[in-house]
Order: sequence, then structure tokens, then C-alpha cells
Amino acid sequence: MKHLLVFLSIVCFSSLIICPAGLTQNDNLIVPGERIGPIRLGMLLDEVVSVLGRPEKIVSSATASGVFWRWPSRGLGIGFSKNQPAPYVGRVETESALNITSEGVRVGDSTFDLVRALGKPYHTELCCMYYNGLMVEVDNYHIWRISVFSLDYLNNWYYDIEAREQVYGELLFPLKRSSLHK
Repeated sequence: MKHLLVFLSIVCFSSLIICPAGLTQNDNLIVPGERIGPIRLGMLLDEVVSVLGRPEKIVSSATASGVFWRWPSRGLGIGFSKNQPAPYVGRVETESALNITSEGVRVGDSTFDLVRALGKPYHTELCCMYYNGLMVEVDNYHIWRISVFSLDYLNNWYYDIEAREQVYGELLFPLKRSSLHK
């Protein structure tokens, strides 16, 4: 009996060390404005590497919103902001049906299921539906990507688009930043 208690204590203690902030290794929860699975907004780049390993693809960017890393085998993408001395997570996106909101919304669901679960979005633009801290990208009435984001990352992304619009002389994304601060 004593050996069983020691073993159970070691298992419980090691799970606390391996999984910070009460997350489990199989945590696939999408929390708007906070995280997708174990990747939280605000995590530093080196923390992401310790959780996911090196990225499978790096999309370099000279824009204000920073660098974007992808793990296609996991259906994950992470945008790092350049606004601080150490790059931090400003956006996490998933294209995997394994990730799910507490309301049951996931990639592959219909937009009808989305609206039934989360209600009407506060803004809809082109292929995107916006909820507080959540952007859902759709095609042919089905979800193909879900993102959580920080407002400063999103603002920088819009500034990049505005700069490109000035260069190319066309409106690339007509959504106004002010509509995202509801």
C-alpha cells in the first residue's frame, strides 16, 4: 500500500510539472482571447518552442505584426508580435478539428452550427466572422480556420494592410479597426 501511495504521488506531482497552469498534454480547448490548447497569447517565443518544438515552416515578415510560424502536421499557426524586446504570441490559429471551444465549435462545423453555439458575430467581413477574441474563417458555409488574437497584434496587422493599400492604391480589407474594439 505504501508503494502505491508513493507511485500515485509521483504521477500527480510530475503531471503538475509537465503541464503548466493546469493544462493537460491533450488540452485542445479554444478559449477566445486567451489560448488554443497549451499555446497562450503572450507566451514568449522560446516558451512555444519548449511546448511544440521547432516550427515546421517559418513565414518571415518585415511587417509590424511580426513573424508567423506554422506546424501543418498539427494544424497550428502562431503569429509573434515584434512590439516587445522578446517576441510574444499575438495570434494562435488552428485548422484542425481536434481543437474545440467550450460550446463545441470546431473546424469543419457549418456556419449555422457556429451561430447556434456562439450567437451572431459582432462583425462579419468577407470570409471572416468576429466574436470577442475570436476570428472564424469560413468557406462555403463551413469553418476552415479559427484564430484567437490579442488586440495589439490585430491592430498591427491592420496597419500593415493600410500601408500596403497606400502602396498598391486599392482597398484590401475594408474592415475598420474601430469595429473590433467592441
